[in-house]
Amino acid sequence: MLFRQCYRFVVNNRNNNNNNKILKLSSRFVNVIAPDLDNERLLRRTETRENFDQLYPLLKLPFKLCHQPEYSREFIHERLIQYPQGFDPIDLDQYAELWLREQDVDQRETLRKNIEMILLYYNDVLRYSLFAPSSIPFEDMERMLSRYDGHSSRLRYVNFIFIREFDTWRRDKEAEKKSQLKQLAEQEDYFEDVGCFDMKTNQLQYGYWRNSLFTRYFQYARHRQTLGPLRRAQLYGQPLIIDCGLEQLMAHYEILSCVRQISKIYHLNRYSKDPFRLMFTEMDPNQNRTYESLCKNMKDFIDRPEFHLNIYRESYQQLLPNERFIYLSPDAHKLMDEYDPHAVYIIGALVSKTKKSTLTWDKAREQEIECLRLPIHQYVRLKPMVKRILSFRGTFEILLHLKHGATWEQALRRSIQPHKLIDGGE
Repeated sequence: MLFRQCYRFVVNNRNNNNNNKILKLSSRFVNVIAPDLDNERLLRRTETRENFDQLYPLLKLPFKLCHQPEYSREFIHERLIQYPQGFDPIDLDQYAELWLREQDVDQRETLRKNIEMILLYYNDVLRYSLFAPSSIPFEDMERMLSRYDGHSSRLRYVNFIFIREFDTWRRDKEAEKKSQLKQLAEQEDYFEDVGCFDMKTNQLQYGYWRNSLFTRYFQYARHRQTLGPLRRAQLYGQPLIIDCGLEQLMAHYEILSCVRQISKIYHLNRYSKDPFRLMFTEMDPNQNRTYESLCKNMKDFIDRPEFHLNIYRESYQQLLPNERFIYLSPDAHKLMDEYDPHAVYIIGALVSKTKKSTLTWDKAREQEIECLRLPIHQYVRLKPMVKRILSFRGTFEILLHLKHGATWEQALRRSIQPHKLIDGGE
């Protein structure tokens, strides 16, 4: 009730010069709403690009936008041109399905009021400041109400949706600039005086329409070349388990990071010379949130058996009952001395940015499976402030290099980012 009263008072008096009463309200609420009101007043005064460039330094930018100055300025100006009167207001009825699901009348009314409060803040303040998402998707509203109880935490989630839109826009811009640079480079390469022999460098020129056997090499042809090694790996390759039975220990943003790493692992394995027989275990399509996110991230591979994205709801002990398992965990007491091509290695698909407990080691001990850790500090030196635990994608890269004949030092230096090493990497 206090939040609603404070909010209505600030909105109704946002054009007044007397701010003494506002300062007497809840400090946490004022800290949340004040930057949006200030940004709205400043943006209403921008008429030209020169005027915008003068007022831009006065805007109170979110933390993420402060670290992307060249993109954030263009992003805000583009929004101001596209939406001079702010975003379209969001109608309450488009979320009616959320409260109509509830059987209890009181819970239904409470849920409707919570949605109304979020939209009240969005429609009266956020959509004018342009520092907000252009809309609130139905899935995000559902997740916001189910995971967050307080109004402040829900407003922070709305800000997260805005940051997500900015990241998507920034990635599209970077891809567009990269494509333009590539086109310029191709134009420079095809000068009339170059031909098949460069008179400036006295070197043969290789490429399309020069010294080449093919006039064009299609991308799908390169993709098809990877299918043969994948098929052989399914029949004769060494199995490698990605244990996806740890998702109940992860938050939503950690699951999204986990899915991105799984996608990267699949592509690294697919384009390697001697791939593993990758097996993603304990991933139930009906109940697993990781599988749901994976379907969105890798929708072109899920239902196509020729790509051999092996997803099983069973555990690795049920699928390979007679194999020798080795669970790799950073908390294991024993070091992995050498790579065993006959063992089945298990990597836990776990992203834990806050928890410090020994989850994978505990699981291996309960199942009486041999548990080892990589000898990282025996071969490379990490910088003092670097996190001592590798991602499970990094662990997979190390195993892939070892499988291809690399030494421990070579595998570690190729898999760990160079800026994390004291003397750099390969």
